[in-house]
Amino acid sequence: MNAVMAPRLDASEEQPMSSSEQPTSAGQLAELRADVRHLQSDITEIKGDVRTGAQRLDALRDEVGGRFERTDNKIDALRNDLSLRIDAGTTRIDAVRNDLGLRIDAATTRIDAVRSDLTAKIDEVSKSISSAKVWAVLLYVAMGATLLLVMAHGFKWI
Repeated sequence: MNAVMAPRLDASEEQPMSSSEQPTSAGQLAELRADVRHLQSDITEIKGDVRTGAQRLDALRDEVGGRFERTDNKIDALRNDLSLRIDAGTTRIDAVRNDLGLRIDAATTRIDAVRSDLTAKIDEVSKSISSAKVWAVLLYVAMGATLLLVMAHGFKWI
């Protein structure tokens, strides 16, 4: 909306000219020229203010653009640094993963060796227990026979 609005003239504000007043075109023209000059000086001042404001806006735009440029550069540097750190971390993680894989394989090999040794020893113990059972049965039979022999001597059956 326009900041300056033309004033409305009411019909009541108009005053009719008296018959003694004769419109002089030279006087009116001089008044109009003075008003136009005054308006021209006001417009010149406004133009100067607009130019100053435009220059300030351009300077502000350049300053803000420079700040954004510096911020973008900082962000790019941080992104690159972070990318390098992530790559280094990934390399270390891969190395640890490979090392752990080798250690797990070695532990698995040792566990398999222990398992086979234990299986062989358990088989040996099972065989020993089986043979001990046979010997135990034979000893029980011999003990029973001996007990019967002693009883027979005691009752003088033999």
